[in-house]
Amino acid sequence: MRALIAAFLLLTTSSTFAAGVDDLSFLKGRWSGALGPATLEETWNDPKAGTMVAVVRMSSPEGTVFVELIIITEEDDSLVLRLQQFSPAYEKLMDTHTMVMADISDNSVSFTSDSETSLTKLSYTRVSETEFTISGEGPQGPFTAPLQAVAE
Repeated sequence: MRALIAAFLLLTTSSTFAAGVDDLSFLKGRWSGALGPATLEETWNDPKAGTMVAVVRMSSPEGTVFVELIIITEEDDSLVLRLQQFSPAYEKLMDTHTMVMADISDNSVSFTSDSETSLTKLSYTRVSETEFTISGEGPQGPFTAPLQAVAE
């Protein structure tokens, strides 16, 4: 009988968390920082209509390295991140890369993929009102990009 009561309590008190783009409002803003000798800039819009969108620019002293579009959508009670990189001439630099949410908290979200040629993990963390960190893992190894808020 105790086992039956314990099972009932477990089933009725546990809940599944359905993540939505509104849970990503901490990403919103303009962020910039160094990533090696390059500068990484990210601009995240408000979550709206089931999507969270960012435009990314990586530049170096020689010019723009790439521009990236990130779209996060709500799918199957979770979040899916898709990114596409373009040259400054708007030529695709890679196939669209798709990642699924692995973890989420009040100020952080992580995505993973099983890619052998691109990112396998990508995390965004809002450290403070003015600090934002991107970290990940890919074929070249792990990276961390500490970014600062850009004044409007």
